[in-house]
Amino acid sequence: MEVSWDKKIVWKWRPSDHFREFGFDEATKNLLFRNPNYLSNGDGQSDWLHINSMSELGPNHWFDEGDERFNPKNLIIDSREANILFIVSRETGKTV
Repeated sequence: MEVSWDKKIVWKWRPSDHFREFGFDEATKNLLFRNPNYLSNGDGQSDWLHINSMSELGPNHWFDEGDERFNPKNLIIDSREANILFIVSRETGKTV
């Protein structure tokens, strides 16, 4: 979630809305179902993706060479639990 200085939500993204876009194979989906890394706070939440870091891509030669996936405003995200890096389009919210 991105929040402006005046406390307005300007952009929001939830990984669970894009689960199918990650392309997990059946074994991985089964593992995440059996052990989603439940938190012990008692409200049934889990940390199946656990995002360690997220930042804008910034200027890069791939975008300059025409690959829209590398738009400098897109976000690159690191997930510890899923052991993946992925890029999210700020414009569409889809993983690219």
